[in-house]
Amino acid sequence: MHTTAERVDLDFEFRVTSFRMYNVYGPRQALDNPYQGVLGIFLGNLLRGEPITIFGDGTQSRDFIYIDDIVDAWVSALANRDAYGGVFNLGSGHRLSIRELADHVLTSFDRTREHGRLVYAPGRPGEQRHVEADVTLARKVLGWEPRVPFDQGLAETTRWATSVPSRPAA
Repeated sequence: MHTTAERVDLDFEFRVTSFRMYNVYGPRQALDNPYQGVLGIFLGNLLRGEPITIFGDGTQSRDFIYIDDIVDAWVSALANRDAYGGVFNLGSGHRLSIRELADHVLTSFDRTREHGRLVYAPGRPGEQRHVEADVTLARKVLGWEPRVPFDQGLAETTRWATSVPSRPAA
């Protein structure tokens, strides 16, 4: 898209802004898709009475960003000429280990590792160990700041997830 936007032979203005969105979570995310969003997977596991499976040792980490923060970034870029042609990271700028994520999700259901089934499986080949967004450029150009703390976003997501009618295991 960026290459197309740079073409001089277009008879219209074609604006492109790209976002690298990290682990986006929030209400209405898939709770039954094993290939989409580890937080949604963990929530779905608990809702279906399944164990939470952690691949590897659980110390690998990810950057989780709430959907409302993503929407704010997109909206702030729409009419921002300084954003045109830019590539921006959208994340919280903080890492959370998968083990810590499992603990947070269990806590959101008033459970602990002792009361929630937690199992470990072999690590996945090629998985990145640590992922954390550098959001400096988004702050500078878009005036954007992630504002929803993880625990608040998780509480909203859990509230929504527990209100969704039961689904069979995938």
